[in-house]
Amino acid sequence: MSRFFHRIQYHIWWIRKTRLIKPILVKEELCGLLIVYQCASPHQWSSFETHLLRQITDQIGIAIAQAQLLKVETQQQKELEVARRQAELASQAIFNTIL
Repeated sequence: MSRFFHRIQYHIWWIRKTRLIKPILVKEELCGLLIVYQCASPHQWSSFETHLLRQITDQIGIAIAQAQLLKVETQQQKELEVARRQAELASQAIFNTIL
């Protein structure tokens, strides 16, 4: 086999040994991945490290969900303000026609 092929095989092995991947979930749907690499050497991830990464991805998922809720709330507030203003203008127009 060629030297290049061995380098590719080694690189694939290295990636498998040096990365930790956790999903980022929003409302139980996959939103993304958090990937951590240990580049200096192969690394056996401890339960503390995997638990910590899980906590981080949980917090990221919560933050994304909250941002989505804020976006919806902001849009609803804008729509409510437009409706309020339209109702106010209609009320003024009715009042003006009565006078």
